[in-house]
Amino acid sequence: MKNTAMRALNFAVKIKNNIRQLYAQNHRLLSYTAVTIISKEVEYSAIVVFVLTFLYFRWLT
Repeated sequence: MKNTAMRALNFAVKIKNNIRQLYAQNHRLLSYTAVTIISKEVEYSAIVVFVLTFLYFRWLT
């Protein structure tokens, strides 16, 4: 009985470690993707803001 419990515990720990590893890899990938997407969005919005302000000042003068 004790042997089975130990085996089950070891199995659970192994699964937990695997999940943690997978999560770490995926998390790194996800955060990298998110940063890339955000930086692209920021670039676009900066360009849009620049163009809008440019047009606005052209319209004012």
